[in-house]
Amino acid sequence: MITAILIDDEKASLVALEAKLMECKLQVKILEKFQNPLEALQKLKKIDPDLVFLDIDMPVLDGFGFLDKIPNRTFEVIFTTAYNEYAISAIKSEAFDFLLKPINQKELEVTLERIHTKINHAKINSIKNQLNKISVPTLNGLQFLDKNDIVYLLADKNYTTFFLENKEPILVSKSLREYEKLEAENFFRIHHSTLINLNKIVEYIKGEGGTVVLTNGHELEVSRRRKSEFLERFQ
Repeated sequence: MITAILIDDEKASLVALEAKLMECKLQVKILEKFQNPLEALQKLKKIDPDLVFLDIDMPVLDGFGFLDKIPNRTFEVIFTTAYNEYAISAIKSEAFDFLLKPINQKELEVTLERIHTKINHAKINSIKNQLNKISVPTLNGLQFLDKNDIVYLLADKNYTTFFLENKEPILVSKSLREYEKLEAENFFRIHHSTLINLNKIVEYIKGEGGTVVLTNGHELEVSRRRKSEFLERFQ
């Protein structure tokens, strides 16, 4: 379900838009309606909608001025106006769409389907970014490391050291075996004691097994047994 707020200085326009949204196949939860854009500005952060339907021609603060006061938008914008000449300015303001009043029901439905797809993709990407972390035990609890910051992991019996990009290494009281699942992603175990992030390789130097040079300047040996499989990852 999409959450939305409606902003229009004309009450009749708010009522008409709400009625059309209620008829849409795609559910839209209207969190609030505002005739005063300044009031909407004050409450916007607390409401945090997915979408804002925004009138352009308003006496207190027009739609473009409203958006200028929000440099880092977390919501999509659909302009609603009776004036077609605002279309180019609406595009420049990075609005998702521009609907002319009186709003056509079919056009509204199509726009909502498109915006629903975009919002869903954004939410999925956000979840993926959150999942791109790994938890490691510390004295105080858990520390969450971004996998992209990990250069390599080095085993030492029942301990593992995480070597990170531009950060101090972290010693964890778990064996490297606990982190073998990273091999399903872009990590590779070049040695029984070493698991590297393949994105951090700068150079491979030929040898019996060979040596990799990583972004932090460390050179690590590739075991002879793992050499072929390692090189296949880059073909």
